[in-house]
Order: sequence, then C-alpha cells, then structure tokens
Amino acid sequence: PQYQRVGLPIPNSLLIDPDEMPLPKDAEDIDPSESLEKIAMELLANGGSPYDLFSGLDEMTAVMPDNMKAGFANHLATLPDPVFGRCALYYVLTGSALVQEAAVAGLFERLNTLDLPADVVKLLPNIRGWLPSGEIRAAVDALIKQARRKGVGEQVKFHEPCRLLEINTTITDGVGAQSISIIAERGGKVAVAMLLTKDGYGVKDAFVMPCEDLEEAESIVIRSKIEADAAPVSLSTITVLLEAAFADGVDNGCLPAPGILDVLETCDLLELRPQTLSLQRLLEVADPDRKIQ
Repeated sequence: PQYQRVGLPIPNSLLIDPDEMPLPKDAEDIDPSESLEKIAMELLANGGSPYDLFSGLDEMTAVMPDNMKAGFANHLATLPDPVFGRCALYYVLTGSALVQEAAVAGLFERLNTLDLPADVVKLLPNIRGWLPSGEIRAAVDALIKQARRKGVGEQVKFHEPCRLLEINTTITDGVGAQSISIIAERGGKVAVAMLLTKDGYGVKDAFVMPCEDLEEAESIVIRSKIEADAAPVSLSTITVLLEAAFADGVDNGCLPAPGILDVLETCDLLELRPQTLSLQRLLEVADPDRKIQ
C-alpha cells in the first residue's frame, strides 16, 4: 500500500477486521511456511536480498491489525531458512512493541529448537544498543546471553576482508539532513551503501545496492556527488558521524532504518555504537590536522 511505502500509518478504516472478515473453518490447519519458503527461494534466486523479501512481506501484511502482524512476525522468525531470521530483525527495528516482542520471541524459539544463524546473532548487540530501556531490550539481552551460552556466533568471520573504496558525504542541509555513500568491495563483489541521517531522527534511511562491477558503483556515486555536491571523507569521519546519528536516534526514541543492518554488515562497521558527538570530537572531525585549533 502507498501508505506503507511513504512511511505513514495505515488508517484504521483500511485494516482487516477479523470480526467482519471471518477466517475459513479450516484456517487453523493452514501452514504458510511452505508458501513463504517458496517466495523466499524464488526471490533470492533472481538476485533479490533479504531486505527485498522483508519489504514485500511488510507491504503484504500492512493492512493486518497489530496482533495478526505480530503472529506473522513470530512465525516468520521460527522458519529454518536463515533469510527469515534476518527478516525478524527488520521487524524488531520497524514494528510496534507487540510485533517487536513477537519477533524476538520467535527468534528465541528458533534458538532453542533449530539454533539461530550466526549472522543473525552477530547483529543483536547493534540492535540492543539502539533500543530504549524496557521489555524489548531486556528480551534482546536475554537472547544474546542464551546464544552465547550455546556458543552461537562466537566465530563469525568473512572469508574475504572488506575494502571501502570510496566514502562521500554531503554537507548537512537546512533541515539537518545529510547523505552518505560508500563503495564497498569484498571478494570481487562490489556494492554501494547509501544512508540518510537527519537531526532528531538519527539514521532515517539506509540500503545497499549490489553492483555488477566497480564502474556501475562509481556511476551511482557520481550522480549523488553531482546532484547533492557530496565530497570524499575518511573512514574515521564517517565513523564519528554514524555513531552520532545512532546516539541522536536513541535520544529521540527513533530506531534506525532497518537497512542499516545491511550497511553495517556490507561495510564491516558492526563495531559502531551510539556515541554523542562532543564539541572536541566535532573539532577533530572538522579539523583533523589541527590547522584551526
């Protein structure tokens, strides 16, 4: 639905009402697992990503009331294919408190029955750092501890190191928005990570675009450099800016866009944590050679 695509809440008048739309008598015997697994298999086989799968499922379930969406997220998290574990993490970053709780509970069930994919476990500390104090963060804490007790995710390493070939950022505009682009390469595969940060929101948008080659990646970045007047910056600068954006989101109760998980993983930035940007740190970023200070 268009509401979902532009980040607006679905009007109550458009939500499914179970009382007015009763389920078939044999609905309780229907298991959506096979259909979901088929959808995921076909999408991934055609070059789609876990985030593409989540986006499609999120639009499909947009008109569900909260309790139905929570049940869907919970079931999704328990499915054996690792792609559904990643989708559950996206729900933790985008859903209501009920949906968040259901997704984490599903991951718990998966951990205790099938085991949890290591690439899901490695992202939990990042998500934990963005969540406000409360029941959801406590549940994620418990999930992390349980995974560690089982030894899941302790030795997650990529076979090939990641190289960040180019990092660009725009100057913050009048409403506090700043665009960031990163060209990353790992094992011969190239991708462009794009982010948008905004004062009062933190990381407003984030996604990764796989590219055929470096030439395609550079063409994408060149467009943003020309249209938005972006300029190259160092890894240390982008580290400070992103950690400050995370802190800004935490302070204002805004979780980062779910695609941030793909950006951090693609660019080997999983060590980043929310850090308020102090005046001294700002000066170090703006004037690294201390020409002004």
